[in-house]
Amino acid sequence: GQGHGSRVDMCKFNPYSDSAFCSSGVKHLKFWELGEEEGLQMATGLFGDLGGPFDNRNMCFNPRGNTISGVENGDIYIWSSGTVSSKIEHAHKADVLGLLYVDGVGLFTAGMGGMLKLWDPELRDTKNPLCVVDLRPFDVKGDPKLNNRVTGRAMDWSTSEQLLSFICDDNLVEDNPAKGVCGAPATHMSFRDLNVDGVLLLGTTNNSILMLGFKKSGEWVAGLAGDTQIKGDSANTKADRLDQQDWWKTVKEMKYTKFVKNKDVLPVAVYWYQSNDETLPGYRPKTAARSGGGGRCPWKWAVCGKKVCMRGHMHHVDSVAPMPNERIFMSVGKDCTARFFDINDQIMIDSVYIWKPARSCIWWSKYHREEGVTGEEELNKKSVSVFAAGHEDGSFSVWATEKTAADAADADDDTATESDPFYNPENAFGKITLCCSNPLPRKAPPPAPGRLPSEQAFVVKYSPNGKFLAVGLGDNCVDV
Repeated sequence: GQGHGSRVDMCKFNPYSDSAFCSSGVKHLKFWELGEEEGLQMATGLFGDLGGPFDNRNMCFNPRGNTISGVENGDIYIWSSGTVSSKIEHAHKADVLGLLYVDGVGLFTAGMGGMLKLWDPELRDTKNPLCVVDLRPFDVKGDPKLNNRVTGRAMDWSTSEQLLSFICDDNLVEDNPAKGVCGAPATHMSFRDLNVDGVLLLGTTNNSILMLGFKKSGEWVAGLAGDTQIKGDSANTKADRLDQQDWWKTVKEMKYTKFVKNKDVLPVAVYWYQSNDETLPGYRPKTAARSGGGGRCPWKWAVCGKKVCMRGHMHHVDSVAPMPNERIFMSVGKDCTARFFDINDQIMIDSVYIWKPARSCIWWSKYHREEGVTGEEELNKKSVSVFAAGHEDGSFSVWATEKTAADAADADDDTATESDPFYNPENAFGKITLCCSNPLPRKAPPPAPGRLPSEQAFVVKYSPNGKFLAVGLGDNCVDV
């Protein structure tokens, strides 16, 4: 039946009740209960003096009987007996789309602005989060407007030891003091070996799924010491102390000054911080070194394991192109990125920001009657892979990769990772460089309202001998 006169964004059963659920949406939150004699009963939530008639995007529940809702203006309402009894004011910039209450851990929230926050499980402290993590460093570089809109949406939590032993810390987060990002390399150790307390499964609005291992802050935030015991769940570890792992000496050999000054520890903590106002949450002095006392994490919790288990484009995908002689394919889309995927492993192995929305793409290749198809070209006396992208404005661009597709396909094999056990699995091609960009060679007609420009580069193709590039445009012309 009709639950409300306007849009209903979410319905959710109360896991702490046998018969209650809530619905929320445009300027409302309603409480429903199924009685044995009365049937389905409904009560409209009252905003009272603390709340306001805003859209309630979603809700969750806690065992104390509270309903918690995320609001379009960035606030979080805490409901008791059908009325807003308290709120976390300005928890996010706007639109709190993600909410998850974990008993004994706290309230996870995500909203516009890109921040993931963890709050007091008792909901008493509504001013100071227990942890703040910036989700934007987990995105690949693309259209800045899309990157800045990222937020968490669907969330779930697990402490399954089997799951923690299977998931590995496979993704790099760059250390970026200018943006308050405390980063860490990809250790490729299991979440269980990193001793996480639990893993948050997080779906984002930029079409990615993250697994983040959370742990209460302690001495480990300065880095894992050599005497840390490892169970050996992952392929690159064995059951022994951390400093007895085959790759431990590489920790000292590699230049980790951007992560930590002390080379005798392995950095793993990831969190957001600010160095401007010591009266505000998350303050860490600019002079603080991660290995020193002043550089310890300003939060009571931090992330110590990170895994991107699915990576998708942030907007429409308009073209895909398989590599002629390798198990790799490329995709381009309106998020201004070209992305590269390993067909066997079904994962993204690299991406590059190509500056403009793309409509088509193609790998360079050359056919020899005796040798067959080759996909490598000589550039500055070095074998590289080359690809072209056709853009929405009618231009095209040609790019070269530092490593060949063959090297990229084998980037995670045993021989390739011996020199760098902390390799970034999403940087298989190395540096990707723009070779040339050609604008539309004639004046294009302005697009009519409600449709895309007709001058798009709908098709780019190389000739079989690799000497010519044809660009098919939407104005009935083909440029060669």
